Amino acid sequence: MNMLSVYSGPEGISKFGHFQNVLSVLIMLVSGSFVTGLVKYVSELDSKSKKDKLNASDYFQGAFTFGVIASILLSLFLFFNAEDLSSYIFHSKEYKDLFLYIPLALTFVVFYQIAIAYLNGLRLIKEMIAVRLVASFSLLLCGTLSVYFFGLYGSLFALVGMQVVGGIYALWLMDKLSIFSWSWFKFKLIKKVQLDLSYYWLISAITLISTPVVLFFVRAHIVSTNSWTTAGMWEAMWKISELSMMVVTSALTVYYIPMLSKAATKSEQLKLIKNVMLLALTSASVISLIIYLFREFVILILFSHEFLEISDVLMFQLLGGLFRVLGWVVAFHMIIKTKPFFFIISELFFGFLLFIFSIVLFDRYGLEGLAYAFFINNMLYCIFALIYLKIFYKSRKIGKFINV
Repeated sequence: MNMLSVYSGPEGISKFGHFQNVLSVLIMLVSGSFVTGLVKYVSELDSKSKKDKLNASDYFQGAFTFGVIASILLSLFLFFNAEDLSSYIFHSKEYKDLFLYIPLALTFVVFYQIAIAYLNGLRLIKEMIAVRLVASFSLLLCGTLSVYFFGLYGSLFALVGMQVVGGIYALWLMDKLSIFSWSWFKFKLIKKVQLDLSYYWLISAITLISTPVVLFFVRAHIVSTNSWTTAGMWEAMWKISELSMMVVTSALTVYYIPMLSKAATKSEQLKLIKNVMLLALTSASVISLIIYLFREFVILILFSHEFLEISDVLMFQLLGGLFRVLGWVVAFHMIIKTKPFFFIISELFFGFLLFIFSIVLFDRYGLEGLAYAFFINNMLYCIFALIYLKIFYKSRKIGKFINV
């Protein structure tokens, strides 16, 4: 990110973020059915008796089938609309080749995401971390070289390329496991499996609307009313707060989702949620405080001197991140332990609210307004999350309504 900011400035960072949001949407469309769902069902089935009709491999095959079909359909769409997508997203046709390159990587995206979810569900943490590290290291190495030789264009290609490297390494690692069989990579449609995974695809589709799609349109508004440079400054703000959240959520996801899936009683769930919330808030607060105290140094390390002006508006962005971490803990409870009523409504509502707040407050206060919007929206979501927990754990009547 630092090299990209040096070579391409705020405009390059903004376009990188724009494409990253688009790529996130594409990845979720081909793997959204099984990232969380596969973790849940693999961890649950692994802890049950062998008398169960379904086993972990059935969900593995179901996820593979879902992912490959989705990647084929999406590849056809990208192939025939590459030029239009480049014009719409970047206001230029010069990035057309990117959208012709993505279809080559989508199958590897499926391999990568399935491996991460399956290894997490089986609690094979070292192996899962290894797959993640290889993909991240490939982005760091290839991204640095690509930016040096090809600038912004190279960084965008590297972003797609890390999925390919991650997918290849995931296949190699899975082959080393005694529990793995290559026969799992075949099409297999089981009604219950596909229905279970379809639920998580719906959840992912809703998440698309509330996060990357909203960010995409907010950035588009900033560009149309101001400039790519201002959008790049906002992207840098977002990346810094995302850094503090990502460190916490990435570490806790490994522990939280499988444990929440296995927690049978409400008392076990509530105890787990309290412990994870306390750990998440403490960790995120320490990281955010360090980032804020040394914000100029952090900005220079991650970006360049051109971005120093965001140091004056970073406080509310970091505070908003703390509320977002707490909301993240409750959101996974909605996904795993209840029907999607609360989650869908909350994601759509607060995604829309973030968009409105961002547009209104940016037009009035500029970059600072975007930080205000992030803070206010996440604070309101946190209040909603606490109300949700109170309803779920105090009222049986409403609890039954949630599960209708």
